[in-house]
Amino acid sequence: MSIDAEALVSLLSTHPYLLLFPVVLVEGPLATVSAGFLISVGLMSWPFAYLLAVTADLTGDTLYYFLGRSGRRPRVRRHLARFGLTERILTRVERALGKDLPRTLVGAKIADVAAIPALVAAGLAKVHYGRFLAWDSVATLPKTAVLMALGFFFGTQIGPYLDPGSAAILAVAAGILAVYLALSKLSTPTSEEEEDEDTHR
Repeated sequence: MSIDAEALVSLLSTHPYLLLFPVVLVEGPLATVSAGFLISVGLMSWPFAYLLAVTADLTGDTLYYFLGRSGRRPRVRRHLARFGLTERILTRVERALGKDLPRTLVGAKIADVAAIPALVAAGLAKVHYGRFLAWDSVATLPKTAVLMALGFFFGTQIGPYLDPGSAAILAVAAGILAVYLALSKLSTPTSEEEEDEDTHR
């Protein structure tokens, strides 16, 4: 199927932020880098894209936090395993949050790999939402800026060799990849789920 580059450029030029919020909400880092790339080729404005990316990231983190707040319910607890949030992992992270909330939460957000367990565990531990959001913002604000700067730098290196249509297609492809990676995380069974399946065979 061919992609109409002119239509894509026109869409991004008219509504450059149309997909930024939902894609960052689903899979933040790669989408944020893509936004930086779009800024470098003149398809987005730095201040508004940054504000939108930060808002989307904090919104996603808030959803995980409130998922944790309801995580004591048996039905919700069972579904948490879909995110790799096993009883053992959540208990360990909850203890770490109790000992040092700022370092655990900020460190998990920066490392990214441990972010979801920390966000959900903060809800489970009933950390006050204002305190949670404050420390989450401490990590999110600079992290978003760095990721956008990386995308911007990448764009300045290859942007001069791309026409606007190619730049738009590359950015959209990165966004699609981000969504695919996020969905694949949700559909991949955890090791404990696999063990349960083996037990029942």
